[in-house]
Amino acid sequence: MKKSNLYEVKLEERVLDDFEDAFLYYESVSPALADNFTRMFLLAIEKLSATPHNYFNITKKLKRITLGKFPYLLVYTIIKDSVIVAGLFHRASKPASWRKK
Repeated sequence: MKKSNLYEVKLEERVLDDFEDAFLYYESVSPALADNFTRMFLLAIEKLSATPHNYFNITKKLKRITLGKFPYLLVYTIIKDSVIVAGLFHRASKPASWRKK
C-alpha cells in the first residue's frame, strides 16, 4: 500500500475558539456568509494538508495562508509530517500579537 503524501493538520484550541467567534459574527450578518467562511476555512486546511510549504513565510518557522476573500489568515508551522496551526487572525491585527496568543 502506498504511503499518503498528506500532512496531518493539527489545530491549537485557540484556533477553534477564534473560528467560532468569527463564524458567529458572520452568521449574525448572513448565514450564507458564515457558510462561505466555513468553506474557506476548510479549504485552507485541505491546502495545508497537501502543500504546506507553498505559502508565505512570516518568520523562519512561521508561515501563513489566507482564507480567500475573508480578512483572516491561519498562522502555522511545519514539524516533520505535521502542520500545527497556531492561530487564526484578522489581517488588521498586528503581527506581533500573532506570537503572543
